[in-house]
Amino acid sequence: MDKIRIKSEDFATIKNDAEEKKYRKGEIIYRTGDGNKIFIVKAGRVEFYQLDENGGKYIVDYYKSGNIFGNFQTSMGPDPDIYMEAVEDTYVLVIKTDIFYAYLRKQPQLAVEIIKYFVQRLTIINRKSASLAIDNVFQKLIKLLVYLGMTNEAAGDGMLTTDKFTHEQLAQMLGVSRQIVTILLNNLERKGAIKREKKHFIFKKSKLLALLP
Repeated sequence: MDKIRIKSEDFATIKNDAEEKKYRKGEIIYRTGDGNKIFIVKAGRVEFYQLDENGGKYIVDYYKSGNIFGNFQTSMGPDPDIYMEAVEDTYVLVIKTDIFYAYLRKQPQLAVEIIKYFVQRLTIINRKSASLAIDNVFQKLIKLLVYLGMTNEAAGDGMLTTDKFTHEQLAQMLGVSRQIVTILLNNLERKGAIKREKKHFIFKKSKLLALLP
């Protein structure tokens, strides 16, 4: 199931009340405490990660065109120390939180779509977190690849293609060493379960899931 995104026609309307900014690869777009701002990815890709007490990096997810992040002024207590970093040259629309909410009150259909977006995203992340907690590393990797493939549009024959990911990025999402990820990916490729092309992973979902117990 693909992520719900802000549609291109909505960008033009939101842009009237937003500032468009460009971030180069490696620049921090947002960190906890940066103020009451909402960011909408217009083009590019953003890495969402946290740092542990030892400075280790744990990648939570990635955001692409139409995805939303920022300070939503919730009453659920302080947010964890999170970072949003451009992993390629990225364009975002920046809008103040209160202006964004005022805009949604005038666009109820868009508000409903955004609610669906967050519910869907939370469900996917919760399932991902649950499986990462109980599965072994091989099973975790398979489920992670399927999740990353599900965020893209599938081809007609059921093949899924992920965005570009290095072995190190996958390792940081799984919380294991890069060497372990490399060994497991080589194993999956030998089995014919995946194909790698320029850091993209291509696979048929049914074939990959068939390797799970």
